[in-house]
Amino acid sequence: DQSTVETRLGFFSGTDKSSPVNGLQTFTGCIIEQYDKIRRSLYNRFGYSFDIPAFTLNRDGTRNEVKDYPEAAVREALVNMFAYRDYSLQNTQAFVSCFLDHLEMLSFGGLPAGVEKDQLKEGVSIPRNRNLADMLMRLSAMEKFGLGIPLMYASYKPYGLEPQIIEERKMLKIILPKVTINYTGLSERQQAIVDF
Repeated sequence: DQSTVETRLGFFSGTDKSSPVNGLQTFTGCIIEQYDKIRRSLYNRFGYSFDIPAFTLNRDGTRNEVKDYPEAAVREALVNMFAYRDYSLQNTQAFVSCFLDHLEMLSFGGLPAGVEKDQLKEGVSIPRNRNLADMLMRLSAMEKFGLGIPLMYASYKPYGLEPQIIEERKMLKIILPKVTINYTGLSERQQAIVDF
């Protein structure tokens, strides 16, 4: 509760940080509250909409809505940003950046010693902050069984997309692509209807 670390959330109207900004927020204080506030902000931005969401029809005629980002992927990327963050690094912020075509979650600290990026896909789970991971598990934000990253990848599989994990010394970035439906083999009229 006495945490002095900061996490920033930014919404950009383009595909990189040079794009015009649609809103910036800085979260401080209790790490659990930061996680919850950012999760709620993202869910309100991408989970609820007054627009008619894109959807596909299943074989049985039922509607299958497609959100901008799979909820499970956003939740897992966010919880991992907090769980793998190195809180001993002074004056560093974590960043959640929302662009037109993707989300980025960047934290400082990198992966714990002995953990490789590809092992995360296989379910290896060695959080840097064990007490924080225990707290997040009790709040049902994570399960501490290594299911999170594989679930994040699996949630993108139906769309033919894949998240990216970029790991450098003292930095970890997770990139989630925006889900889009690409229709193929349409006539000009059908394409005009889809565009409309």
